[in-house]
Amino acid sequence: MELKAYIEIIRPVNCVMGGLTVLSAVLVANVFYNLNLQFFWSKFWIFPNRFFEIVFISYFVYFLIAAAGMVINDIFDLEVDRINKPNRPLPREALTVKQAVGYTVALWASGVALAFLISVASGILALIFSGIGFLYAARVKVLGILGNFVVAFSFAFGYIYGSLITSMERGLLRIPLMTLLFFITAFMVLQGREIIKGMEDIEGDKCRNAKTIACVYGLKRASIAGSVCNAIGIISFTACWILDMPSLWYAPILPGITGSVLNFTGIITFAPWWIMDTLSPWYILLLGITGSMYNFIGIIIFTSFWVIDMPSPWYIPKLLGFWFIPFYFAGIVSVALSIILILRKCESQKAQKWSSLLVKLGALFGLIAFLVGPLIHG
Repeated sequence: MELKAYIEIIRPVNCVMGGLTVLSAVLVANVFYNLNLQFFWSKFWIFPNRFFEIVFISYFVYFLIAAAGMVINDIFDLEVDRINKPNRPLPREALTVKQAVGYTVALWASGVALAFLISVASGILALIFSGIGFLYAARVKVLGILGNFVVAFSFAFGYIYGSLITSMERGLLRIPLMTLLFFITAFMVLQGREIIKGMEDIEGDKCRNAKTIACVYGLKRASIAGSVCNAIGIISFTACWILDMPSLWYAPILPGITGSVLNFTGIITFAPWWIMDTLSPWYILLLGITGSMYNFIGIIIFTSFWVIDMPSPWYIPKLLGFWFIPFYFAGIVSVALSIILILRKCESQKAQKWSSLLVKLGALFGLIAFLVGPLIHG
């Protein structure tokens, strides 16, 4: 038995990121509905106020239940991981299955108990969340797109959970539109990543007859399906910013700026492969780059007439704040690079790995945008 295996098997980075989804949803709901929970007494004296109490406890509710899901997932995946991931704790026998089962029970029980400390409704939601995760590991995972759906929902569920437990503190049962949009963003991007991971794991999935898109329809169609999901995520993420602008008069401008950034990203990424594979002259690349630059410059000039006369910058979202912007662009560029890479080199295992990593990086930037922006601005 290796003590570090207990940390490794829960995939702590994923659990930390998932916990932050709850934290950001609690923050946005508190600001969006003017709940002012920071002025309410906490249930337990160790916390300074009710807001901090909910943030702290709900974070660890998600972390512990997600960690339990990671362990049970590895238990059911043991035979497949002997092929795809032989260095995971269970295949290399750093932990026994019996130890892993006991660890799962301890993590799950702790997470659910903490959830009930917040409220009964919180505990019920935690039971639903954990049930979905265990169902995925035991039965649904081999069902391809449905399995992808469940794992994407399980991660994005943190936004729903955080919003509901916060709004119910004041008798509301609502989810802010901003949170719903980001739930869609996270869900679609993670759905895309799961499809790409299915491409990576195709050999092991064939051994257990898993009905993933890659296994059933092939790598090319899987790459297209994953790219479509990621593209929808980019659109939904952009909608968060548009709907949070001080005035919707400026909404048409943002897609233009975002389109220019993505266009330029695509050209500088795709062009080297294009040039190497064909004899196309360099002036085509130069023309594309110049066109993107002029497109971007045109948007800047077009909007400057408004910006000059603005009492405050039009582009800063009301709720999400200025610091949402740099992480927004970092996120969409990462996901766009993943789309380009997987469409271009769908049969390359290296490209599949990098594409999956870029989507995860984009999801991280998006999570930070939705967390840091309201935290600083609010």
